[in-house]
Amino acid sequence: MVVTPPTRSAESHLVWAEQHSGTTVTMAVLNMKSAYWTSNVGSWTRHARHILSFGMLRKRQPAEAPAPVGRSGTANPGPSAGSKPTPFALIAFLAFVALYGVLGMSLSNAPLQDLPNHLARAHVISDLLFNHGHQFGATFSVALSFNPYLIGDLILAVLDRYVGATAAASLWICVAVLLLPFSVVFALKKQGVSNTAALTGGILSFYVATSWFFIMGFMNYQLALASAIFSYGWFLKAKASGNLQSYCGYLLVVFFSYALHLSSLIFISALVGILLLIDLIRRRVSFIRAAVLMACPVLLLALHFGFVAYSAPGNWPTSWGTLLTKLQRIGSPVGRFSPALDLLLLALFLVFALFPLFPRLQRSLWAELAPLVACAAVFLGIFFALPSYTGNIYSVDVRALPYALLFLVFAGVAAADKFAAATRVQLVLATVFATLNLVYVAYNVLPQNHDLGRYRAIAAAVPAGAHVLPINTRPDISRYRPFVHAGSFATVESGAITPYLFAADKDSAMAYFGYHSRDSGPDEYWDINYSPAGKAAGYGDHARVWHGIQQTYQYLLITVPWDRDRIPIPYTVVTSNEVAALLKVTKQ
Repeated sequence: MVVTPPTRSAESHLVWAEQHSGTTVTMAVLNMKSAYWTSNVGSWTRHARHILSFGMLRKRQPAEAPAPVGRSGTANPGPSAGSKPTPFALIAFLAFVALYGVLGMSLSNAPLQDLPNHLARAHVISDLLFNHGHQFGATFSVALSFNPYLIGDLILAVLDRYVGATAAASLWICVAVLLLPFSVVFALKKQGVSNTAALTGGILSFYVATSWFFIMGFMNYQLALASAIFSYGWFLKAKASGNLQSYCGYLLVVFFSYALHLSSLIFISALVGILLLIDLIRRRVSFIRAAVLMACPVLLLALHFGFVAYSAPGNWPTSWGTLLTKLQRIGSPVGRFSPALDLLLLALFLVFALFPLFPRLQRSLWAELAPLVACAAVFLGIFFALPSYTGNIYSVDVRALPYALLFLVFAGVAAADKFAAATRVQLVLATVFATLNLVYVAYNVLPQNHDLGRYRAIAAAVPAGAHVLPINTRPDISRYRPFVHAGSFATVESGAITPYLFAADKDSAMAYFGYHSRDSGPDEYWDINYSPAGKAAGYGDHARVWHGIQQTYQYLLITVPWDRDRIPIPYTVVTSNEVAALLKVTKQ
């Protein structure tokens, strides 16, 4: 007689089998044990696959949000995320890419404050790496130990080697301007908005791409900002898709961001942390997946501060300032050429980006946009938490504010995308605004680019290897100082030695590059329009400073005009034009 076990679980089968005997029962027991182990092996296999894929299984789909309601009360959903962009949106975005690209390529004389200094350092590094230091080996050294910022110098050094400093400057500026809008479009697409809305966000971001950091020549920061936004897009992709390839892409972009600028890694860590915290609270992501995604920036931070961080002597004590000074500095990232116009443009930008956030939005849609607004608030909080300056680094706090502006754009664009009419209006406003910003930047920067070309012609007359002191007499254009580091072109054009290149002895970020012995001299912001006593500006005794200059330097490279009575040492004019003059110091 064959005994057939009742239908029950594998564990129940085992209990039942132990209560029976006989050959047939024994066979049944064996079959039940086999089923039990097969079931568990399949479960273990699924767990192993879960771990090997970094715990990134398909996320649980949230409940579908109710359709947004228009002014009339009827459903009015925006275009779907996969819809094709409107022809106007695509044409407008590509037109601005071309126009801003032409502007960037036209700035071949690097009329952005710190950029000539970076170009000169890259020119020296190029000689040290490719020519074995034939021209600059006696004055400078480079050590290729890993450090953030090194990758930017290496790219510039390669460009200097193969296309020359002039073309390198144009390409570097062009990429720094254009990379951010493309990163914004990419991130918005991964955020799930329509193509038209994503392109609208890209058009608005040209404003952030040409911010104060741009006119300061902080190209590494600008490139790292764009790379951080790409990291945000890859983070969203890895979190949503749950595959190893997306996680590897996220890892690589985060590392590249860090290699460009340390601040981007800090801000990526804050961004990923707040987004994962919100998702964990809402139960939209597993703890394992959140831990894996957070591990990437956290481990890089630990490696940096554990093994890479380098300390150099600092000139300034750490200072946070007061609440009032913080509030006054909150507009710093967009303060460029004219306080009144800068304030007007900032107000227009905020209105055009954020107007879709307020009318007609249901509470459910506010909940959907809450993570983006929270990210903007976190970056604003980081601004208040960070010091204004420390060591040799100034404007530490304001570096968080462009991230806040971009996440406000992400929130505003996502809100507009819920209403087709709002998307069209925002696109038109973004187009008008990007045009105004382009005209504003070009009007102020292009004349300085022309003048720097004339300056370079004088810098080329300095004899190779001569020690030259650059002196800037030109007034600032609000917060824009295009000639502060123009003297670095003497190194690029003729191989002369100036005392102001950013290097390890004064800037911890440049730990891989240094002078063998830097010439002494006044601060690079010192100019000939000092007070006669000199002490008020903090540069020491006037006569002693000029005596040291006479003993150390063979030439002065000075902007025009200058007051001859302000130079109390003998000299002769070697050559000059309407922008600059080269003076030979008479030794005594």
